[in-house]
Amino acid sequence: MSNHLKGILMVLSSTAMWGLVGILVQYLISSEHFTPEWLINTRLLASGIILLVITYIFYERNIFKVLKTDFISLLLLGVIGLLGSQYGFYQMQV
Repeated sequence: MSNHLKGILMVLSSTAMWGLVGILVQYLISSEHFTPEWLINTRLLASGIILLVITYIFYERNIFKVLKTDFISLLLLGVIGLLGSQYGFYQMQV
């Protein structure tokens, strides 16, 4: 499979997943009475752990080395960037 075809498949699958997540979040908030805060915390924590495990398996380097050099930048990205955008998306579903 060529890299071009892989890229197209990745884009298509990610947009499909984004749409499915929107539907799932709306269902969980309206029917199952989950709070947006709980969903955000669970989703970001689970995805962070999965990314760390995948990075460790495939790269086998010190995956926490970046925290020593760019801790403040990563903290700002996480709090302002990820948490802010996720919270805005989930609050629109309420």
